[in-house]
Amino acid sequence: MAEEDGGGKDTSLIVTSDNIEMHRDKRRAAEKTKSGKPVPVEYRDIPFEQMYTTDIVECFVRSLARKEHMSYAQAENLPVSAPTYFISHAWNSLFVDLVESVKGALAGAAQADTYVWLDIFAINQDDTDGVFSAMKELDDGRTLASTIATSRATLVVLDKDRVIPLTRLWCLYEIGSTPPQKLQLVTHGFSENDVSQHIRNIDAETAQCFSPADKEMIHGEITGKFRFASMRHFTEELKLRFMLRPMSYESDLQALRERGQSNEYKLEELRAHVTSTGGRLACVVGGPGEGKSSVAAAALDLVHAAHFCKRADVRRQDVLEMVRSLGFQLGQQSDVVRKCLIDLDEDTAAKALVDPDVAVNAVLVGPLKELAKMRKHAVILLDALDEADDEVHTSNAAVGLLRYLAREARNVPATPSCFLIGGPAGGTSWRGSRRCGRASRRRKK
Repeated sequence: MAEEDGGGKDTSLIVTSDNIEMHRDKRRAAEKTKSGKPVPVEYRDIPFEQMYTTDIVECFVRSLARKEHMSYAQAENLPVSAPTYFISHAWNSLFVDLVESVKGALAGAAQADTYVWLDIFAINQDDTDGVFSAMKELDDGRTLASTIATSRATLVVLDKDRVIPLTRLWCLYEIGSTPPQKLQLVTHGFSENDVSQHIRNIDAETAQCFSPADKEMIHGEITGKFRFASMRHFTEELKLRFMLRPMSYESDLQALRERGQSNEYKLEELRAHVTSTGGRLACVVGGPGEGKSSVAAAALDLVHAAHFCKRADVRRQDVLEMVRSLGFQLGQQSDVVRKCLIDLDEDTAAKALVDPDVAVNAVLVGPLKELAKMRKHAVILLDALDEADDEVHTSNAAVGLLRYLAREARNVPATPSCFLIGGPAGGTSWRGSRRCGRASRRRKK
């Protein structure tokens, strides 16, 4: 609290139901101006259900941290282990809502094997002499990064009325630090449709951050470590993640890169074929161990978006998942595509999550048309196409997508060039496909 509001004194500030809102306002003002000084606070006759998370920190957590100089979890000797879930939340919301939301999201989880990382308990909240131990423990975001990497998922706990986490820079930073496939919105008692407009209004540039040092650190991480050209670019990426819910192919791409290290390929003819104009098709067909994936690895620099088929993965067989993931990648690569996707109206964006026809047209065909107007086209890689066949080789989801895309874009020069990889077994995969280009290989010494 600021000195004029009692900050720095040894006597406790008394907070009651009558003055709690005024107390919160003064505390936030002191945080904004960095004029606050530690002061004991005593809460009286306030129903627990009306307390914000920041009140819980002030009333229970910080008082213990000042005495023990350690985190609440350490001071209370709580059972700890590697985090199963990282909880992203805003302190300026009701604590009981946070607890109920996490409890509902983890219903059915094995209690003995499930550990949540909640900053107010996991980080030392000691502020003795105005020195905040939490900032040292957060280590310029490295603690959060390692925790998110270890966790199974990041649970972003939202409130229905204000959706505060989407207006806080720390929360947006945590969301941006999370791989798309590990990101889960927790909307306890309401649906994501109820907060869709808040998602569209995300703005990392204007998001609140009470510490100028924190804001500078986060901006540096986003434009440095995350390699976004600007905070606007980061904002658009977050919006696309929420709109499209893409799959992650990082493990597939890493495996391809490792395979491609032992060979060098001459792909000049292939490069010329797929990049000269849209609508081109290149196929690499072969048996197991014949180097198909190695060719794909060597050609990754030609590709704007990729899908990796896996027969055992239900999501990889779903046309909707394919379309949204390909659209997301194209949006990452192209400002034109990204703008088309972000400008989708609410109704179309919602239908694109459930309707294949709408998804193909809105997420792929429409943006590719705009790209074609600029005399540009995309190159899409579909790897392990034979694994997209059903058990009797009568249906192939990836090939179905290609045919659908070609049909929708037939009268417009918006069709991407496609680079297909697969084995010869799949009957539906290769009928009518044209093999083109040469890829000569030599082993690295």
